[in-house]
Amino acid sequence: MMKRCIPLWIAGILFSAWVMGCGAAKTEVKAGTQGAGKSGQLPSVKEAGRCEVKDGDRVETVDINQDGTVDVRRVFRKILNNEVMICREADLNFNGVKDIVRYYNADGDMFKDECDLDFDGKIDVITYYDRGKQVRQELDTNSDGKVDRLVFYDNNGKVFRVEGDANGDGKIDYWEYYEDGKLSRVGYDTNGDGNADKWDRDMPAMDEGPAAGAEPEAEAASATAAAAAPAAAAPAASQPTEKKSAEPAAAPADSGKAKKKGKGSSK
Repeated sequence: MMKRCIPLWIAGILFSAWVMGCGAAKTEVKAGTQGAGKSGQLPSVKEAGRCEVKDGDRVETVDINQDGTVDVRRVFRKILNNEVMICREADLNFNGVKDIVRYYNADGDMFKDECDLDFDGKIDVITYYDRGKQVRQELDTNSDGKVDRLVFYDNNGKVFRVEGDANGDGKIDYWEYYEDGKLSRVGYDTNGDGNADKWDRDMPAMDEGPAAGAEPEAEAASATAAAAAPAAAAPAASQPTEKKSAEPAAAPADSGKAKKKGKGSSK
């Protein structure tokens, strides 16, 4: 089952409160920038604000529960004489640490979000959007700060490929392929050469979990701007070469090298 970026009940309370104006919003003009994550690692939500702030940007903050700590922060920037929100971050469990960050393009459309699902101070899921649709997720399933699972979505919001690093060496060694949302085959690299040398094809009737997309927050307008460049920490997306010895001659082949970046094609 694919992970949602945030617990729905928390998101509903927090962002509904923001939209309805619960709590007094403070606004100020900031100068300077705030840091990005370290190379080779997913960003830490403990860093002092994930949203970049440049000279002249306007920042709005809200203390939802009136405890003296900022719960929501939004950064606005003037682009071609129009002011647009370019970043928003929120503390979902009111512990003073930002758990979700959303990034927006010059049109004000979201193209990426980063989430800490278990509130341990580490980003667990990064989701990319294109033209209002979820297109890819990068997940850290073992909380080591590195991406070990990639999920690719088709234009209908269904998973069509999943790639994983099962042994934690930073290389793709596991592949799942879906047809019409149903798992059709699974490939394994058992000798570390970057190619699938074992395939399971008689898969049980199961789907990929929730379809990409909908989140129930009042302010969550899903949208766009292609952000297909993988995060620096992501293991190389790949498509395996299926060895002929592992299947009858008539079996289809999946070609490619594990060290190449995947571009969303499954065949």
